[in-house]
Amino acid sequence: MLKEFEKTYEIFKESGVCDPLRESLRLFDILSGGSLSAIDASLLRKHDIDPSSVARLRKDGVPLEHILGRALFGRLKLHCSKETLIPTDWTQLLVQVSRDLIVERQKTERDQMRRMLDGRLDR
Repeated sequence: MLKEFEKTYEIFKESGVCDPLRESLRLFDILSGGSLSAIDASLLRKHDIDPSSVARLRKDGVPLEHILGRALFGRLKLHCSKETLIPTDWTQLLVQVSRDLIVERQKTERDQMRRMLDGRLDR
């Protein structure tokens, strides 16, 4: 298992990929569905991934998600093409903040409605 990862890292490093360790980790993280504990040497074979090809494309600036045809967004596993905008950590944060604001606003509106109805019932 570790030997396959080290081999992938060395291929990325020799190919001139910027930050080969990070890119190798991201490759295995995406292939394992976001679970680095699931790293297994068979992942590359299972998904028919050639680290040399991936490294060449990464060196040319092609996003890993476009090469693999998939991206992770929170707990979601998304399929993507070269036309897909890749969600980032900032995108995930924006979605979470938006969700929290919507939930808070709904709570505030419910509380206001209750107070208004309570006021009518007191009459």
